[in-house]
Amino acid sequence: MTPLIRALQRLDTLLDRVSSLTSGIGRELAVIAIVLMMMLVSVNTLARALPFTSSLFFVEEYVGYLFVALAFMGLADTYRTGGHIRVELLVQRLPERAAALLELIVTLAAIGIIGVLAWHAMELFTKSLASGERAQTVTRTPLWVPRLFLAPGYALLMIELLAHLSRSLLRLIPESTTPIMPTMAKGD
Repeated sequence: MTPLIRALQRLDTLLDRVSSLTSGIGRELAVIAIVLMMMLVSVNTLARALPFTSSLFFVEEYVGYLFVALAFMGLADTYRTGGHIRVELLVQRLPERAAALLELIVTLAAIGIIGVLAWHAMELFTKSLASGERAQTVTRTPLWVPRLFLAPGYALLMIELLAHLSRSLLRLIPESTTPIMPTMAKGD
């Protein structure tokens, strides 16, 4: 085994550990968002059911913000566990090396797209923060608050994509004998 392949395998192991940690952090933040959403909706339901109380005016807005946090913080873990929709009809029919090459190309394209989206999300966040832009609701929430989760969610997904790119690259090298850890669970 060449030193280059050993170095790529060490890099792959490091990227897998980092992506496992970061996608897990994102997953836990998504869980917290779900719990907070559930609590807000429950309190609002209770408020409507009690005499002399009414619905809380901010719940719908804040549940929407928490949904954004849930969606973006869960991107990386969803990718890691194979939860994103994939069309594998073509990939399943290709020889292994051709499938690995296609996977590499698609992952590179995804990295480029997510990079552009992350850049624009960060720009949107910083502009909202600098301008003091607020929601046109009763609460007048600063819009940087719901936009806070966009760029970090994309960054977590980018880490996961880089780990996947490393695995795809190793699959293309015939001398690579180390088993590659699969991250994409086969969906049913």
